Amino acid sequence: LTVQPTDIIVSKGTGIEDGYSGFEGRSDTGQTLEQIIQPRTPNERVIVSLGGIATDYCVKATAIDAANQAQRVAEARQGIIEVYALQDAIRAVNLQPTDEADAKWQMTLAEVKFTTTEAAIARMEA
Repeated sequence: LTVQPTDIIVSKGTGIEDGYSGFEGRSDTGQTLEQIIQPRTPNERVIVSLGGIATDYCVKATAIDAANQAQRVAEARQGIIEVYALQDAIRAVNLQPTDEADAKWQMTLAEVKFTTTEAAIARMEA
């Protein structure tokens, strides 16, 4: 992972709470993830690509929260948010054998799309 100077890092789970969703965190400047990914114009398309540990906890919670925001934005005609989980950049804890599959199914139901890091980079470069 190469972090660029313009990248925004959202930290969560730094207090008493576990903070499973990135939507519970804040950037160094105090912005929430909801504020960061909010389209600025009705025609703006925001692409959210998620990676991390664990698929069955933090990735799932963040992806579903992002998908819910995408739905609200679409209904209000405030822009478009697309949410992707990077299959090669997520891993599950799998306390139960089906935890990862269950998490992916829940994300799919929330309209999160699955892709690879390579495909996501290609999409950004296009």
